[in-house]
Formats: sequence, structure tokens, C-alpha cells
Amino acid sequence: MEQIWQRADKTKQRTRIKLYNTLVRVVVVVVVVVVVVVVVVVVVVVVVVAAVVVFVVVTAATVEVNM
Repeated sequence: MEQIWQRADKTKQRTRIKLYNTLVRVVVVVVVVVVVVVVVVVVVVVVVVAAVVVFVVVTAATVEVNM
């Protein structure tokens, strides 16, 4: 009887370790995805702001040349 309980405890421990490992993997994947999304959003914002600045500067230069 004692051996059966020991085996059950070992199985529980293994299951717990597997669950923990899976949880760690899921957390790592979620963190990586969030970081990638944030980086992409920042890059897009920077590109859009740069494009707007260039457009404004070119427009201002064109207006000055025409005047």
C-alpha cells in the first residue's frame, strides 16, 4: 500500500512539474509576443511621424519657393 502512495506522489510531482514547465513556456511566449507587438507599434509610429515631418517640411519649402 505504501508503495502505491509513493508512486502516486511521484506521479503528482511529475504532473506538477509538467504543468509548471508548460506555464513557464506559455508566459515566455506571451511576453515575447507582447514585446514584438510593442516594437512593431513603436517602429510604425516613428515611421509615420517621420513621414509627417518630411511632408510638412517639403510642403513648407514648396510654399516658400512659390512665394
